[in-house]
This record gives sequence, structure tokens and C-alpha cells, in this order.
Amino acid sequence: RQRYDLIIPGNDVAFTALVENHAEISESVKIASPPPHVIERVLDKSLTIEAAQRCNVPSPLTRVVSNAAQIRDAAEELGFPFVLKPARKMRTEDFKVLTIHDASQIQQHFPANQAFASPLLAQEYCPGVGVGVEVLIHNVECVTAFQHQREKEFPYGGGVSVVARAQQPDPTLLEKSISLLRELEWDGIAMVEFRVDEQGNASLMEVNGRFWGTVSLPIACEFDFPYHQWQLLHGQSPVPSSAATFNKKWRWTAGYLRRMYGLVLAAATTPRARRQLRSEIENMSLDFGENVHDSLWSSSDPLPAILEFFDALKDILVSAGRSLFRTLFQSRHRVETKVRQARTVKSTS
Repeated sequence: RQRYDLIIPGNDVAFTALVENHAEISESVKIASPPPHVIERVLDKSLTIEAAQRCNVPSPLTRVVSNAAQIRDAAEELGFPFVLKPARKMRTEDFKVLTIHDASQIQQHFPANQAFASPLLAQEYCPGVGVGVEVLIHNVECVTAFQHQREKEFPYGGGVSVVARAQQPDPTLLEKSISLLRELEWDGIAMVEFRVDEQGNASLMEVNGRFWGTVSLPIACEFDFPYHQWQLLHGQSPVPSSAATFNKKWRWTAGYLRRMYGLVLAAATTPRARRQLRSEIENMSLDFGENVHDSLWSSSDPLPAILEFFDALKDILVSAGRSLFRTLFQSRHRVETKVRQARTVKSTS
């Protein structure tokens, strides 16, 4: 049996497992994360918001809702549009972010006035672009910092990052991020996500206390967060790379494909989506240029990227096939109904 000296949680499922089994796991292997009571402050988004308020980090007006009636009450207070998200990061989630534009969408998504298994957060909608401030903090000091801006998300109306651009960390955002992480008593890697509007006003979205989806972007820019964290946990001091740069873009190709499919479907019924689709087709080459780093592709190990791409393609083809079958079935049903009606009229006459 191989022996390992370090375990690094890669997603919120792993984080949750560590919280539940921290004492047992930590007996045999070092864990690259803070103790459970600190992790809870990030997994529970309401606790994160409370910490942000204590250290004057701007955050959206937030209400905890436990049933559909409370969502309607929150809508009256927050106005449309507003955002719904799980109050706690869990092993499984029905959705990560849901933007509600009008009362009909509340009825569509929550038709029954029943209590939710887990509470949701209703938050005021914050316009702007997503900006992630990535930090490696050790003994309350910032060791490594990086920043990216989301350019495209999946779903196209808002969700996870599909295309992102590296940026020099904004001093104000970096200061707010470090202040919040210190308030949370965080030690290790984290990504603090903000929404920044056209006037430069930032509002906190959430804190990821594990490696984030775009982590391969800072690595491509010579900000090797995983290695730097390993060094700190083994008593070594990270040394900044002389080749570090902020001149790169990043693309998650499988997510990009799923996003385009969703946009094509939405374009069939929504003028806004049609305009968005036309613009993206015209500018698609910018997302596949020489300076755009693919999230998974590696010439020395291409299989993960290939498998993920074809898995996304398979899901899209299955979905498209089902949609086509439903359309043909409904068309045939309408034709048969008209034929029966015509026969009934003929027989009565």
C-alpha cells in the first residue's frame, strides 16, 4: 500500500467529508485545510456573509428562506431580479445559482408551498462581472496572490466560469479579501469571489476554501498555488517565479461547449439570447487563440481533456435527440388529433 503524507480537498464534497471525518483522517495524514470549525465558516454562506459584515467587506442584501412563501416575501423586499443559492455548500445541490426575473419564475421553480430540505439564500442582484481574488495565506500573511476576471459563464446567464482572463490583483479587492480571510481565521489557499460593476463597486459573492475551477490559469501564469501550499506545509518558503505573468486567458472547453448548446436552445425563444449567440459566434476565435490556456489539455497527458470533451458532447447529443423525439411525437399527436376530429365531423354530417 502506498503511503501519502498530504491530502488536498479538490471540491466541496471532499471538504464536507473532511469536516465529518477530520479527527479520524488527521491521525494518519496531514490535511491541507484549516480545522473543521473554520471550514464551516466557508461552507455555510450565511456565516461567511456575517464575517464580511463584521470587517466591512461589501456584500449583497441577503435573506435566508426555507419555503416558497418566504421566497415571495424576499422578492417584495429585494425586487426583481434577485438571486437564489444554497445557504450551505453540500455534497449534492439542485442548482448553484438561480436568477429569478419575475414572479412567474418563482411559481415555475417552486410551485408547492413546502419547506425546503435545506435553506436557501435570497440575495439582491449585483450587476457586473465576476472577479476572483486567489490568495495563499499563512500565519495571517499573504504569501501568493492572483486575480482573474470571468468573461463567460455556464449557464450563459450566470454560473461557473468558462472563459477567464488573468489580472494583476486590484489592491482594494486584495485588501478586502485578506481582511475577510483573517476574520474567518483562515490559513491556506482560498478564492474570494466578487461581483464588480462598471463604477468599480465590488460586492462579495462567496469564498471558496479549496482549489477553484480556474486554478490551472494561475499555474499557467507561473503562480503555482498547489506547489506553494505543499512547500508551506513541509516547512519550506515559496519563491516567486521570475517568469510570472498576467498575460493569459483560460478556457474550460467542455463547459464552453455546454454553454453554447444552452445558448442555442435559449436563442430559439429569447431575443436577448439570439443577440448573445450572434455576438459569440462572431468573436469565437478570441477564445481559441494562441494565448488562451485550456483548463485540462496537456500534450503529455491528453486523455482527461479528450474524455471530458466527448462526455459533454455525448450529453448534448442525448439531450438534442430527446428534444427532437418530443417534437416529432407532439407533431404526430397533433396530426392524429386533427384527423380524428375531421372523421368525427364527417360521420356526424
